[in-house]
Amino acid sequence: MSKILKRVFALSICIILLVSEIFNINVAGAAQTGMETGYGCQVGKYVYYAFEMGGVRMGIRRYNTKTKKSKEIFSYKINGEESNGFYDISVKGNYIYTVWDQYYGTGSSRTYIYRIKKDGSGSKRLACGIKPVVIGKRIYYEKCKEVQVDYGDFYDKETVWTGKMYSMKLDGSDKKKASPVKIKKLTGDWVENKKTDIINGYRYFVKGKNLYREKADTGKVKRLMSSSDGITNFYVCNQYILVKARYGKGDKMAAYIIKTNGKDKKRLASWLAAE
Repeated sequence: MSKILKRVFALSICIILLVSEIFNINVAGAAQTGMETGYGCQVGKYVYYAFEMGGVRMGIRRYNTKTKKSKEIFSYKINGEESNGFYDISVKGNYIYTVWDQYYGTGSSRTYIYRIKKDGSGSKRLACGIKPVVIGKRIYYEKCKEVQVDYGDFYDKETVWTGKMYSMKLDGSDKKKASPVKIKKLTGDWVENKKTDIINGYRYFVKGKNLYREKADTGKVKRLMSSSDGITNFYVCNQYILVKARYGKGDKMAAYIIKTNGKDKKRLASWLAAE
């Protein structure tokens, strides 16, 4: 190859890389990698969280890890009417990104991706979708569509999943088809009994009625917490873990927050298991 061709080739590669950076194009063909979303997200001294379904609905709440107090910053009610609430919560910059299921009950769903100010003072519907993952300056999500369902004596608006992966800018603009993304596993439950991916040198898992942490390089295991009737699932959010567990007699459920080292456990909510 002549020197001129080599220079042209090198210049072409530089241009391609520059364009891919500007327009967020993955020229290598490798899947983008994002963090699994769940009950909440820790940013600084605050943990933003919400638990929904299984007998509980709540608005988005903010837990202060210094004062150990929490308060609701955004309601799950729409004009006074209840909804199924929020899940798949993440935070970037001044906003919370989440799925809001505006249906109430287990018969169907109305799932929309919302951007909500961290102080709860405002919100914006970005798209009809589920499983939003923020990577860089874009949100990757599974697209859904609205349909009218005939129940005989009335029609009701619901959403159905299309199975198609899309991405959009953080403000909801520039929606377009996208390739599937790799997800770093941050959740676990008693059914699958699988370990999370490595998070700051550790994996987390449920076994029996206990939640454990395993050091990735040595395999050393430490029990973080127990529940009398078993831990149903958990989500690791930076330095904290959000946990749902059964306790006591009957169908009592509770949500806890605990540090990833097993300290400072606090009950956030309790309820009777239902739909």
